[in-house]
Amino acid sequence: MLSVSMDTDCLTANSRVRNLDKFTRTIACLLTLCFVSLSSFAGSEQKLIKITTQKKEDHTDFYVENLQFADVTVTLEVDLKNLSSTDKLPYTATIAPRSKVKVFSLAPVDTKEDSSWSYTYYATWGNLNVAHDDDYIYHLPFAPGQAYPVSQGFHGKYSHTGGDCYSIDFKMPVGTHVLAAREGVVVGIKDDSDSGGGDKKYEWDANYILIKHSDGTLGHYVHLQKGGVRVKIGQQ
Repeated sequence: MLSVSMDTDCLTANSRVRNLDKFTRTIACLLTLCFVSLSSFAGSEQKLIKITTQKKEDHTDFYVENLQFADVTVTLEVDLKNLSSTDKLPYTATIAPRSKVKVFSLAPVDTKEDSSWSYTYYATWGNLNVAHDDDYIYHLPFAPGQAYPVSQGFHGKYSHTGGDCYSIDFKMPVGTHVLAAREGVVVGIKDDSDSGGGDKKYEWDANYILIKHSDGTLGHYVHLQKGGVRVKIGQQ
């Protein structure tokens, strides 16, 4: 499968926030994705971001940390009781690779009354501020002279929804060499998984290579063979 990020229509979520009472912090689940695949299925969940809070005397600061080597865009939807935010909510921003930023603060409206908050967050690889170079002509992601059928295209009903909406699946024998459809810098890899399946619970089990293009978009090559990745982070 091959897809390009980032498109706001494809922003997906998979992250739920738990109950937070009187500024008591709860660790939330995680989020995700914008795929591109090519071979078989494979595993182990990984996080794109980490959200933390820091309680001060009269307010609580929210921080988002990008755990990846690629841009990640996150949206936080927050339910407030007797609280106000320093920034407009819902809050959406692109977080630079391997960085941690304070995104907003919450403070009581009436200090004599109880206050509470809860949130849900959504995240995907990619930058909201990039513009795809529509003049670029992509190569097929396999060796010249070879041909493979497309088993699922854009907005495929089986699984190409949400963050996967602009993905293309090629039906290829396991072990087929996968080539970059566009030049760029490797910003993400995973090839330690040998488990997977058609169920959504396996969506974090896919081995992949993530490539950042010159226009800031991302190409994501997914469902690669275990131990089959032949590139490293930072390689061009």
